[in-house]
Amino acid sequence: MKLSVIKRTISLILSAAALVAVTSSCSGGKDAANVNYDDVLGAIEGAVAGFDSSEYTAREESYIKNFIKIDPAGYAGCDIRVSTEGGSINEYGVIDVGEGGSAADVKKTVEAYFEFYLSIWDDRYLAEEYPKIRDAEVRTFADRYVVYTILDKDGRAAVFSAVGDLF
Repeated sequence: MKLSVIKRTISLILSAAALVAVTSSCSGGKDAANVNYDDVLGAIEGAVAGFDSSEYTAREESYIKNFIKIDPAGYAGCDIRVSTEGGSINEYGVIDVGEGGSAADVKKTVEAYFEFYLSIWDDRYLAEEYPKIRDAEVRTFADRYVVYTILDKDGRAAVFSAVGDLF
């Protein structure tokens, strides 16, 4: 009788251990604490290079402060890039709010930027680019990184997939 109690106990322990192993392996993605700003920026740059051959340049700090309403100096990292191709409004950005920062607040600020951009849009110029700003998207990752895109559907998907794969 004692042997059967020991067998059941061992069986329960092994079952619990297997359940813990399966649950932890299915938690999804990498440990977010091990993903840094350079990883996120690199993933975005890799995705952008994969779908668009045009070159991108950094947005001027004055533009970021006055139009996006973000002060890059107030964050652990901030890189906003815009296409240098004359007929394109392609733009993307990543902001690392840092420890204790509010990714949700920055996301709201970027959404307000999209609304402003739409409010000043003039369909007489670059009408074919309008869907990019209309469908612009911003997401947060690990409650620390804010990533936004003003790109076509495939570009948005590529960027968010590449960043999502990090987490």
